[in-house]
Amino acid sequence: MTNTIPMAEASEEVRAALVEVHVGKLFAAIARFNEDETKIVLEKRVNFEDGFDKFRETFEEQNVRWALVNVGYETEDGGKRSKMVFITYTPDNLMRSTFKESGNKCHNEKAMLVK
Repeated sequence: MTNTIPMAEASEEVRAALVEVHVGKLFAAIARFNEDETKIVLEKRVNFEDGFDKFRETFEEQNVRWALVNVGYETEDGGKRSKMVFITYTPDNLMRSTFKESGNKCHNEKAMLVK
């Protein structure tokens, strides 16, 4: 008999926010587990005007977070580009076990993908 870790699903609100990041309407969408760790819920939408500092504030809490970030840059020839960056944040001093978060990592990345 194998013990399996139940996989959390991303909420529709998370998926909608990820679409906004993907199409360039948001700088970032940050998600977390709900209280009973059965679903991935939206923690915060970060606008481009809010910038990186507002984004970083969310990660000061002692909980696991996932984020999709729209990183814009300019090429040598002046072209504007952007890349989507997926971040998994697990604090070093997290007091509870991170097995569930680790076991869900790949699943959560797939669950949060824009379809």
